[in-house]
Amino acid sequence: MKAVKLPPVSKNKKRMGIDVFLNWRKTNNANDLGASLQPEIQEGLTLEMIATKGLMVWPDAVNPVMDSDLWRCRIVTTKDSITPEEITSQLQKLFAANFDVVKIESLYQEGDTRLYSLAQGQ
Repeated sequence: MKAVKLPPVSKNKKRMGIDVFLNWRKTNNANDLGASLQPEIQEGLTLEMIATKGLMVWPDAVNPVMDSDLWRCRIVTTKDSITPEEITSQLQKLFAANFDVVKIESLYQEGDTRLYSLAQGQ
């Protein structure tokens, strides 16, 4: 099998935020989840959207009510990029507030090109 030569990692690639996946069943309304999460978002970051099943359900969704237990919460920086220390600090705040974090995914940008997908409706 012939080896595949991959391009070098770009020096212009920046981490812009994280998607935090939560197991949350207190209600089936994303507005309730958003209201619970907002006070736990640290300075310099913002809760941009909440999605489930690929559909944005917060903020300003047509229907924020979904029967789901896995929610993707997009937390992005208000600065140039997010640091690893900001990520771990944000996750510690969520754990301390008893949110059940299932996994996280980093959100990258290269120049003006977003290297992650948007939720439907975003």
